[in-house]
Amino acid sequence: MADPGAKPNPDELLSIGEVGEATGLSPHTIRVWERRYGRPAAVRLPSGHRRYTQDQVVWLRRIAEALANGHRPGKVLKLEEAELDKLLADQPGDELGPLVQQMMDMVYASDSVALADELKRCWRNRGARITIYDAIVPLIHEVGRAWQEDRLTIAQEHQLTEVLQDLLRGFRGQVAAGERKIAESDRVILATLTGERHGLGLQLVALLVALYEREPVLLGVDLPPEEIARVSLEVPRSPVAISVSTSSGGPATDRTITALRRELHPKTQLLVGGRGARRARRGVRDVTYLPTLAEFELWLQAEYGLRPFDQQG
Repeated sequence: MADPGAKPNPDELLSIGEVGEATGLSPHTIRVWERRYGRPAAVRLPSGHRRYTQDQVVWLRRIAEALANGHRPGKVLKLEEAELDKLLADQPGDELGPLVQQMMDMVYASDSVALADELKRCWRNRGARITIYDAIVPLIHEVGRAWQEDRLTIAQEHQLTEVLQDLLRGFRGQVAAGERKIAESDRVILATLTGERHGLGLQLVALLVALYEREPVLLGVDLPPEEIARVSLEVPRSPVAISVSTSSGGPATDRTITALRRELHPKTQLLVGGRGARRARRGVRDVTYLPTLAEFELWLQAEYGLRPFDQQG
């Protein structure tokens, strides 16, 4: 339902932390949306604290679902109720855009050269934001869907992964070209936990970090908590971001995240992202959950006081 404006019952209001736990959205994200888009409009207590209604929680969950399907906050937060209904009714892959459909045909044909050329052309002619959010993210989602429905072979899925890994590294190299001094607080440590071998999410996040003129410290996949914590001690003011896929998210991963939280310095921010990050249930304490790439980008903007990377200059 829509973000309501009716006067709420004070006894039914929720704190921003409770809303975050109920929706999987971080307080950072909710505050940025209210400041930038005017939604969700918080009720202000005399103390100045924000409070939210149950209807707003329902609305935010629907917004979070749209983000998980690859849509951008700037689009979905402006939608009226009927428009959001329609958007959520169109599941990813039911009606692919022409660019993604064209790229999927290349994946099915195992034509990695044509796929790489098409994405390079998109990057060159349409820019980083379109390439990331309108091409690569929906392509990854559709490939996952095709894999689940047995429409894609192991070789085709692995081939796509290799193409995207190479391209994302190349794009990041273009963005990071040139020498400049990076403060410790402007670095972000990126890794996956023991048993998690999916690295595309890390590469996407690393590219976003570079686009905001910060330095990704990319440790790679399948790392035990103590190794991540050891690197964190060497760059003590850097946030640590962990990517969790749907195949590895669950109680065992929560226990590993708990162990990592204990290993890190109490003041070190720990971020957990990816489609395996928790949404509806309570997660590990003192961890910020950012299930979508768009939410991570909003965190970057809020954390460092930055405008969107394509609006800077």
